[in-house]
This record gives sequence, structure tokens and C-alpha cells, in this order.
Amino acid sequence: MNLGSNLLPAAVQFGPLLRLQDVPHVRTIHVILSKDFLELLGLRSQPSSNTCKLTFDLEARTIEEKEFGILAKALRTNSTLSTLDLSDTAIGSNGTQALAEALKTNSTLTALKLPGASIGPTGGQALAEALKHNTTLTSLDVTKNAIECSGAHAMAEALETNAILTTLDLNKNSIGHRGVQMLAEVLKRNRTLTTLNLWGNSVGNVGALALAEILKKNKTLTTLDLWSASIRDEGAQALSEALKVNTTLAILELGENKIGEVGARALARARNASSTLTTFNFL
Repeated sequence: MNLGSNLLPAAVQFGPLLRLQDVPHVRTIHVILSKDFLELLGLRSQPSSNTCKLTFDLEARTIEEKEFGILAKALRTNSTLSTLDLSDTAIGSNGTQALAEALKTNSTLTALKLPGASIGPTGGQALAEALKHNTTLTSLDVTKNAIECSGAHAMAEALETNAILTTLDLNKNSIGHRGVQMLAEVLKRNRTLTTLNLWGNSVGNVGALALAEILKKNKTLTTLDLWSASIRDEGAQALSEALKVNTTLAILELGENKIGEVGARALARARNASSTLTTFNFL
């Protein structure tokens, strides 16, 4: 089936795919698209006598300004896209702001991947604002984007009201211990986030102490990644004390930190005493 001819209008090119919904007994059609099929996102599914659900993932590792305009426009009304992967696309803060505006009205996207997209603090703030309005996104990955402390602050504010997001990847974003403190504060009240990835940030002892305090009370977080986060013995000891009373954390990553013998012993005792930890690395 040829769906890529540039000589035909989009509705004709992709008509055969949309008509797959009428195949008897088919309940779900899930298609992974390249950027060459951006126009398909602007098409509405045709009425069907079948109950088949048509959904898409889009992987666009290189995308130009014109193409991104098509994408942002389509996202406002699209009813089929579930995963959008724009890793290493360098869409920048302007592109991220356009994307964030679309997220405010989009009602189908559940996963957004933006590692290495050069979104910066402004882009981070725009996405955070979108999270206050979006009601479907459950996973957001903004790894390696230098959103800094201001971006982390905005994310923390969004988590005060967002009750949908379950996974947040903020790895290597230069958010510092202050940004971690802000996130920790809101996790005292947030009841939906289950995975928080912070590897490669300068969490330090100050940030580790803040996270340790919320681990004593938080009942939803199951995964916490603090790999290579500049944590020393004091932070390790605080986390070990929290693990003694935490009843939900299953995965804790603390590898490649600056933890000495005292901190390692405390963590080892906590690991042995924990009834929930299944993955625990601190060496």
C-alpha cells in the first residue's frame, strides 16, 4: 500500500489506511509514523461501523520549521496521536511554546519525548503551563534541555494542580538543589506522580535531604533516579532513614555519586530492611 505519493492530496493518500477501521473484528490499529506522514495527523478518522480505534505514534528526529508548523497545528485538534517523539530535534524555546499551546487543547497525547530538544528555561516554563490545562499526558521526558531552576520551579507549580502525569524525566537539566527542593515540596501533596528521574543534576546533600523528607510521607512514588547527582554521605544517610519508613518506593538509583563508607553502610542497612525495594544501586 503506497501512502506517500506527493502527487495526491492527503485524504486520497491515506484513505486506504483510514478504511482499515472497517475491517471486521479489528479492535485497534496503532501506526508508527515518520515525519513524512505529518499530514495524516490533520485528518479525522472516518465514521466506521466497527468499534476499531486508530492511533498513531510519531517519531521525528529531524524536523524543519515548516514541518513543525504542520505538526503544532494538527496537534490542536488531532484525535489519534498518542506518542510524540521529538528527541534531538532542537525545536528550541519558540517551537516548544507552539507545542505547549497545542497541548492545552489536545486530548489524546499520552507521551511526549523531548530529550535534547534545546527547549531551555522558557520552553520548560511553557510546557509546565500546558500541564496545568492538559488532561491526558501521563509521561513527559525533557532530558538534557537545560531548563534550569526556573524551569523546575514551573514544573513544580504545575504538579500542584496536574492530576494526570505519572512520569517526569528531568535528567541533566541543571536544576540544582534549589529546583529539587521545589519539586520535593510539591510531592508532599501530589498523588499521581510515580516516576521522577533526576540523574545528572546537582542534587547534592541539600536536595537529597529534601527528597528524603518527602519519601517519609509520599505514598505514590515508586521510582526515583538520582544517578550521578553529587550526593555525599549526609544525603545518603538521610535517604537511608527515609527508606526505613517508606512503603512504596521500588526503584532507587544512586550510582556514581560521592558516597563514602559511612553512607554506603547506612544504605546497605536500609536496603536489607526495606520490604518494597526491588532495584537499589548505590555503588
